[in-house]
Amino acid sequence: MRIGILFSLISLSILLAIFINLSDVKIFSPVSLAINLVTPSLIGSIVFFFMQKNLKKTFWFFILFFVFANFIPHFFLFSKDSITGYKGYLTFYHVIAYKMNKINHVTEVFSAISILFAIFIHKFFPYLKNYLQNIKKPFSKVQSFMVFLSIYLSSVIFFFLGWFKYFFEVPLNILVEHIIMPLEGTYLDKAFVLSFTAEVVIRALIFSIIAYFVICVFAKKIVIVGISVFSFLFSLFYLGYNSGIYEILNKVAEPPSNFYEANYKNPQNEKFLFPAKKRNLIVIQVESLENGFLLPEYENFMPGLNSLLKQNALCHSGKICIIEQMNGTEYTKAATVAYTTGLPYLILTKNRNSADFAKHIALGDILNEAGYKNYALYSSDKSFSNMGRYFETHGDFEVFDYYYFRENNYLPHKNYKLHWGFEDSLLYSLAKLKLNQIVEKDAPFLFYMQTMDTHMPFYLAEGKPIKYGSRFKTVLEDMSVRLYNFVLWLEQQEWFENTSLVIYGDHAFMESMQEITGAHGSPLYTFLNLPLEEKLDFRDKKNSHFDIFPTLLHSIGVSWSSSALGLGVSLMSNDSTLLERFGKDSLSKALTQNSILYNSFFQP
Repeated sequence: MRIGILFSLISLSILLAIFINLSDVKIFSPVSLAINLVTPSLIGSIVFFFMQKNLKKTFWFFILFFVFANFIPHFFLFSKDSITGYKGYLTFYHVIAYKMNKINHVTEVFSAISILFAIFIHKFFPYLKNYLQNIKKPFSKVQSFMVFLSIYLSSVIFFFLGWFKYFFEVPLNILVEHIIMPLEGTYLDKAFVLSFTAEVVIRALIFSIIAYFVICVFAKKIVIVGISVFSFLFSLFYLGYNSGIYEILNKVAEPPSNFYEANYKNPQNEKFLFPAKKRNLIVIQVESLENGFLLPEYENFMPGLNSLLKQNALCHSGKICIIEQMNGTEYTKAATVAYTTGLPYLILTKNRNSADFAKHIALGDILNEAGYKNYALYSSDKSFSNMGRYFETHGDFEVFDYYYFRENNYLPHKNYKLHWGFEDSLLYSLAKLKLNQIVEKDAPFLFYMQTMDTHMPFYLAEGKPIKYGSRFKTVLEDMSVRLYNFVLWLEQQEWFENTSLVIYGDHAFMESMQEITGAHGSPLYTFLNLPLEEKLDFRDKKNSHFDIFPTLLHSIGVSWSSSALGLGVSLMSNDSTLLERFGKDSLSKALTQNSILYNSFFQP
């Protein structure tokens, strides 16, 4: 009888998994979450009930399994993420960031584990209960709570550092930005909370319970107190050491540096001269476009992208140019600010508030003052990282984002949402539509757009076959084809003759992706269709994000008193960049030094 029930339950779990694979259930729907998280717990509870025939014990078993055993496979059992090809622990973040049918049949795996767990608890529980009742408790309830709390807080700190490195893959001081910036409109608003709960709060709780039980059984009272106090103090030291807090405090306390005063060229002090016929500027910022894509294994299936990169008007024939990534440019918001202001976006500075360089002149401000109409196109929510606010307050951009397109009925249906908002294929279609509308206004324009398919978790259209044995490579090929076809479309438009085109990566892939990307930590760029005389030949420079800022202006024929602007030097000149003058390490260090001038940019 019991064997029949077990086989029936296993069959049920397999059928549920097949249902997921054949359906179009989305990851955050109640149906999907119930099937993949609650169902295995219910199956295990039913098995436990038939063995115990006790509803109260069954209820507590359900809670125990859902909190404990349901998360173990995410942390330890899966050694390979079948979605990205990234070898490492498959964390709860992955499960909530992708459709469940892509994660190694989690329902039947969980169900099988739940059945084994139920049998184990049924057999082991009586011995455990008897053993715990005979243990001499070394502490009072208050003392026990304090010891446990110390161990738990220590565990939270250690698990938090590991979780943060994986989830954000950036220095810990940038956590401040991710905490204060809006997360609405992306999968991160849910993934952030769920991942932190699962991988830090619950994981630390499980570890603390086990650790407390072990040391209370095998250690003396004085040893237990010593372990708990030492672990807490050491965890605080470990947090400070790994987070860079000590370094940050030292920099805030150190005397101000004059680096910015000596090297910063303030746009407010410049008079910008535009050609009689103003050129349009289109900027395509490609998510994580970096020199890892230049490896032979990627180059073979991305001929379109490589062709565009080799056409770069600012590099010697056939050479693909890179951008060295400095402090304050490591993620999308920071890179966008650096490209358009010539300044790093550093979070922990004195006098920082929610204003984004309120007193600084950016690219959009300069063009807007000259009569340009500025536009920004996003497939996600513009409130993410306050990007919409940044553009709207620095050049009066008209920002088209996911919610704009949804509310104005541009999407297939009202509830349409894929990836961060919608996929790049739709983004390019809408870009063509918007550009056709913009050129009819007969005014020079800046058109900025951000692609997202190559952002984790790497969007691939439903039902599209995996090529080259890798989802990631398939996504890269799609990105290359779409970008190349969009450029071909631009070149066919009559108005494109008077338009400069710039394509660059916002930043390189994060450290955890190096295994599948061969990341070298340098974004790529290309300037196309520039108004250059054939004999002009600028030398190839070592450059950073900051140098793109003045180059964007020069690319549309704007001139001013020199080739420098912000911390950048135009690549359409033969002057030395700061990177060439200081070197990468020295420049990165100088950027983060305490500065009265830099801090003033954040003042309202």
